[in-house]
Amino acid sequence: MQEATGRRIVVFFSCLLAAATTFSQAGADSLQQLFVQYQLNAFQEKVFVHTNKTFYLAGEIAWFKVYLADGYLHQPSNTSRVVCVEIISKDQRPVLQARVALEDGSGNGSFLIPSSLPSGYYRLRAYTNWMKNFSPDFYYEQTITIVNTLKTPEAAAAPAPPSYSVQFFPEGGNLVAGLSSKTAFKMVNRYGGSEQGSGVVVDRQNDTVAQFQTGHAGMGSFVFTPQHGKEYSAVVRIGDTSIWQKLPVVYEQGYVMQLADAGNNKIQVTVSGTGVSPATIYLLVHTRQLLKSLQKAAPAPGRRVFTIDKNILGDGISHFTVFNAARQPVCERLYFKRPAAKLLINANTDQPVYATRKKVIIPISTAGKDGHAIPADLSATVFMIDPLQPLQYTDIAAWLLLSSDIKGTIEDPAYYFDDSAAGSDAAADDLVLTQGWRRFSWEDVLKGEHPFFEWLPEKEGTIIQARLTGKRSGQPAGNIPAWLSVPGTDFVLSTASTRADGSIRFNTGNFYGRNEIIVQPNPPADSLYRIDVAGAWSDKFSTGPLPSLVLSMQWKEQLEYRSTNIQAENSYQLKKKEQYILPALADTTAFYGRPDKQYYLDDYTRFTTMDEVMREYVAEVKLRQQSGKYNFRVVNTYFKAFFDNDPLVLLDGVPVFDVNKIMAIDPLKLKKIDIIERKYYLGALTTDGIISYKTYDGDLAGYTLDPNAVVVEYDGLQREREFYAPVYETDAQTNSRVPDFRNALHWAPRVKTGSDGRQQLSFYTGDLKGRFAVVVQGMSADGLAGSKAFTFEVR
Repeated sequence: MQEATGRRIVVFFSCLLAAATTFSQAGADSLQQLFVQYQLNAFQEKVFVHTNKTFYLAGEIAWFKVYLADGYLHQPSNTSRVVCVEIISKDQRPVLQARVALEDGSGNGSFLIPSSLPSGYYRLRAYTNWMKNFSPDFYYEQTITIVNTLKTPEAAAAPAPPSYSVQFFPEGGNLVAGLSSKTAFKMVNRYGGSEQGSGVVVDRQNDTVAQFQTGHAGMGSFVFTPQHGKEYSAVVRIGDTSIWQKLPVVYEQGYVMQLADAGNNKIQVTVSGTGVSPATIYLLVHTRQLLKSLQKAAPAPGRRVFTIDKNILGDGISHFTVFNAARQPVCERLYFKRPAAKLLINANTDQPVYATRKKVIIPISTAGKDGHAIPADLSATVFMIDPLQPLQYTDIAAWLLLSSDIKGTIEDPAYYFDDSAAGSDAAADDLVLTQGWRRFSWEDVLKGEHPFFEWLPEKEGTIIQARLTGKRSGQPAGNIPAWLSVPGTDFVLSTASTRADGSIRFNTGNFYGRNEIIVQPNPPADSLYRIDVAGAWSDKFSTGPLPSLVLSMQWKEQLEYRSTNIQAENSYQLKKKEQYILPALADTTAFYGRPDKQYYLDDYTRFTTMDEVMREYVAEVKLRQQSGKYNFRVVNTYFKAFFDNDPLVLLDGVPVFDVNKIMAIDPLKLKKIDIIERKYYLGALTTDGIISYKTYDGDLAGYTLDPNAVVVEYDGLQREREFYAPVYETDAQTNSRVPDFRNALHWAPRVKTGSDGRQQLSFYTGDLKGRFAVVVQGMSADGLAGSKAFTFEVR
């Protein structure tokens, strides 16, 4: 699978370079070459998270599946192998965090909602290490609700007075005197939610020049021609509130653009200019940074018209940018194209109604646009629908093709994908005009410089970054070797050298759970440097506020019912809900592989000093003592002679540079000794053999670290919790008196349809009666994404 992904990336880059050559022949070489070169160096990733529900009580488990796709073709990506998932409170504080291992572009995780969290709305977000180089607006985000019935709700603050705002967005970017412009607008409340209203545009003399009324989601647009030397304002009415808002400034010269449907599957882009010399202009069109068209219009007075075939555009968001003769962007707008193809998921229960504790079977099939079966990677959730948890979910296709490429929150994104919805075309155009956005800066592109990225993609597991500076000078310390250890019975060891700016990156592979990591520079200059270890998590947050959660009294009975059910479930099934799946990516072998010699000390008479152990048992190591200082020499197995230099000495994976400290350890705390009898290359460092001591518990046996070593807590990968659900196959199981009050009946994060596009799910209903929802979604290897939701009833 990884090889196939690599081939796709090569083909993708080849297509970009081929496009560069084609457009170069069209005479716009500098512009398109700069664009293509920047995109080759600024690879984009997109993360999507499928949660099993959107409403949780304290004590429940929130299950999720992570999908990682490249930002261009939306194909599953192996560029990063780790995704960070967090739950953020409304004060921008992470309350739950997990680093999830990925394989073939997907991974699974969970959060046990603790009883310490207060009730409220929370933001679940996800991102890769590579995505930390860009704005947090690129991270995946969705809102979830957590209610804690075990904590007294915080006193509700006095309701704030209504607060609204309205923003205006000229098509193309600017209002220019004497040129007709389409201007979109959006009305929102203090939390970014849409509001309905109306208004008029007036000049300084209070003469009305335009009127407008909101349409879908508080948005709309109007057309007017601003005049020379005039300023314009809008008088807006939202409910009982009036707002006076200035329109964007009117420029005396410049360009405006207008995009219109020309019929015959064509788009007409009209560019008008005033006060500018008639010169060559260019129109560059790209979909997710894949170049689709670059056209040139010869110098001419007035307006120029470009025609674009919709068929060349990719699905989702495309950018139309106009450049002047100096290759400077002067107008830009977005365009939304409904997908020509989605992943078609056909799924339903084998019957519409079930009794309690009965088996449910769901056949699933996946197909492409032409109806031909294709394999897909899916996830499926089954949950009870009630006033607290409606049939609500974030659609993967809508996220990839729309939400991820539009700034801010989109209300009901599925609406824009429904071509049968009245007004959906106009609403989609208003959306891209009011929330238009690109994933890069044209200023950065036109510089022609190789962009600098602080964070690397974690291609082979966790990368831990640190920085070394001089303790006295405070200046970066370049070209200094350092070691990083994750001590334990299955320890991790990594070494690297600092770059000129003092930064250093340790590749640690896959280690699981929260661990202490130890970083220390290589002697003898270890006391000269300060070490600062970067955290695993992003410290940047999107700015959108979360509203306060007001618990309605009408929820009281339903909350008490749910809370009682969860407490009963945890009383009987808590241990079964704490079972974990052995990580498929875990590697318990030490970095040096199988040792040349291994001593299990319990196989020998136990001595009370390390001096006796090393002299009596370990023939491959020569022990010397001069002036009270010990040193080791390991035998070179190839030349049957001892090395001249010191070996690498480890204790539970931590390098020990003072052998006297090893010799002072109580040998009864040691379990075994591994010996490597050859020269070993670890990164850029070379060592004459290795002596690795391991304690019984991997706890360093009371060893005192060097005072210059830095010890920090660091989150490794999350161990995957196994979803537990009772089985009622036998009469004894069916008649069991153990209550089954699960509102989350099933969670299947690894649903793989085969080459025939088929798979089947099965699970059992519990003791709860009501209506249950099933949501299945996922993506195929070629980038098609889709979802399917339906319901069944338990009586």
